[in-house]
Amino acid sequence: MFYIGQQGDMERGLLPLGFPHAYIFRPLIISSMTEKTCRIFCITPIKTPHYLKENDMPAFLVDTNRCKKDGICASVCPVAALCLNDDKFPKNTPEGAARCISCGQCIAFCPHGACSLEGIAADTPTPDFSKKPPEEQLTAFLLSRRSIRQYRKEPVPQSTVDAIMEGVRYAPSAANTQPLRWILINSREHLKKAGDLVAQGMEALAPDDVHLRSTVAAWRSGTDVYFRNAPQLMIAVAPKDWPWGREDGAVALTHFEMHALTHGVGCCWAGYLTFIGARYAPLEKFLGVEGHEVIVGAQFFGIPKLLPHALPPRKKINLTIR
Repeated sequence: MFYIGQQGDMERGLLPLGFPHAYIFRPLIISSMTEKTCRIFCITPIKTPHYLKENDMPAFLVDTNRCKKDGICASVCPVAALCLNDDKFPKNTPEGAARCISCGQCIAFCPHGACSLEGIAADTPTPDFSKKPPEEQLTAFLLSRRSIRQYRKEPVPQSTVDAIMEGVRYAPSAANTQPLRWILINSREHLKKAGDLVAQGMEALAPDDVHLRSTVAAWRSGTDVYFRNAPQLMIAVAPKDWPWGREDGAVALTHFEMHALTHGVGCCWAGYLTFIGARYAPLEKFLGVEGHEVIVGAQFFGIPKLLPHALPPRKKINLTIR
């Protein structure tokens, strides 16, 4: 949960209704660019992430020739960084530039194309959202997603990987920090080395775990239980000091999987590598994970040998309505 307010709001009992008071947290203070007073930008259980810096926050710009003074941009801003001036044009609040998380909601929801952020250009043309598939067709596509564990030998072309990652970079992230870095393992040779290190890590970290020991035995007998003979692997890493790294990684990798599906590419979550890779230094070193980073998720992928033809059963949704 994110909350914008003045220092002392907590002591005065001004936290919003429903705020988890029992949650252990530490306020992240960002000094305003226009005032000397500080604002509570968000609440996080760890120290200030190094990439949330005041100088990174862009100024809001409006094209007064296009603006219709409808206030939509200010209404959709999640951090209340915008207000309307006396002429009803939107502008940054006194603290707005420091609050802005560059999420682009003002740009996305303005129907007139009047909003922009200083120094941030729209580098991808907006697709025609009106041409999305009918609901039934889109639902069928989403339900066609399956974890793929049988692959053809040839790798996915780099141009296709690039197209998939172009979609992935629009995945949402907490406070729009976009903190992830990606590592692509592009050869079976490197996957074999990574698998050897996963097995070594299991022996070192969980020598008494019967299940993990069985995967080590299978791997060393020639059965690829870690990557299922996939030709490639995509790994997401995040800063260790970012509390939402695993959530951001899961969201982005889900986008990776769905965008891959549109290109005829199959994926499967690399749980063993993710588990060991976040704990075993030799594997981190081989993969190029830096000291301030941690693996937050991975998927192996390739061109499927087989395609699904039916929807498997699942449990009923366990939903509580209050």
